Amino acid sequence: MPPLKRPRFFPDLPSYVAYLERCGELVRVRAEVDAHLEVSEITQRVVRRGGPALFFERVRGADFRLVTNLFGSMRRIELALGRHPRQIGEELLGLLERLSARALLGPPSVRTPRSRRSSRRRASTACRT
Repeated sequence: MPPLKRPRFFPDLPSYVAYLERCGELVRVRAEVDAHLEVSEITQRVVRRGGPALFFERVRGADFRLVTNLFGSMRRIELALGRHPRQIGEELLGLLERLSARALLGPPSVRTPRSRRSSRRRASTACRT
């Protein structure tokens, strides 16, 4: 099966959940479950086995559905971010280094070579006398 085309970004949580389901990284739990006892136990067992994200459709006493373990594996994290977190960290470090260098040197358009600065300084003081 060819890999699914990942959107450039996920505009909301439901679109990410739907993508996980299409990738086989999410399982729907259709049975009614208790929010206080069963959800955490089921999720804990699945996490220990390195299992998928879980979508609980019927949570007893709740007016909403529940999704757990969305980022419980490196694969799901990569699916969410579009690349490995290490790559993102490296990009951020590179960006910080470039920004630091610019802050120390100033933007190229504002900075003038030293020789021009000193000759300008001499010219400006010469005009004052």
